[in-house]
Amino acid sequence: DAAICFHGIARNCDFILKKVKAKTKLAMIHFDVAMADISKKELKRLAKMDKVICVSESCAKSFVKKYHAFDGKVTWMYNMQNLDDIVEKSKQKTYNFEKDKLNIITVSRITKEKAHIRTLEILKELKDEGFKFVWHVVGSGDRYDEVKQEAVNSGLEKEVVFYGNQVNP
Repeated sequence: DAAICFHGIARNCDFILKKVKAKTKLAMIHFDVAMADISKKELKRLAKMDKVICVSESCAKSFVKKYHAFDGKVTWMYNMQNLDDIVEKSKQKTYNFEKDKLNIITVSRITKEKAHIRTLEILKELKDEGFKFVWHVVGSGDRYDEVKQEAVNSGLEKEVVFYGNQVNP
């Protein structure tokens, strides 16, 4: 009945528009367009979709503010998650948290809009001020190697642990 394309930077909904026969065609936007532009070509594709769904109310408002022509076509809903499954998985995996340090964990794509480099700059200042912490970074993305190298360059290789993508983060 419905086909959903998960739209992101450098991705598009061509397959659904051209190949899928569905009563309703939806595009789900997983980023805040205030932080990244959508090309004119992609906007044309999105205009052909029945609805554009953003993953939060603030992202939907940001989308309509930036792309006025989509007013009335944009809605929002949180990511579809199985909360019981998440709770069960949380009991299965443990990380080596250090009891005498502040443990910070981030689970996300490692991309420009997630600002991992900015986080490293802040953590460097905290280290210089004598704070004891470990930042656990779970995930991957197009800036993974760059962020990992920046942690080394900043002298944070002992304070930042990279796990990469995990089946059960």
